[in-house]
Amino acid sequence: PRFVHTRPARSLSVEFEGEIYDVDLQADDKTPLEPRPISKRHHEPEGGFDSDFGLESDDGSEEMQSDDTNAVGYPNSLKVTH
Repeated sequence: PRFVHTRPARSLSVEFEGEIYDVDLQADDKTPLEPRPISKRHHEPEGGFDSDFGLESDDGSEEMQSDDTNAVGYPNSLKVTH
């Protein structure tokens, strides 16, 4: 038999632009969150992005890459902790 969790989530960690933010879903005040540093998990070549991919932009900003294809579903990087 499977154990079903019916308790709602009280907090969650979100990674955004290389920083992890801890979000308290029960907090009454919505003060700005402080990021905590994380190490890069993906190997980047020393030269940065490969120009064959065409990721350069006109304004000098970096383009975001998806982890996978356009498949709909739960991402493999999503982990639920208790």
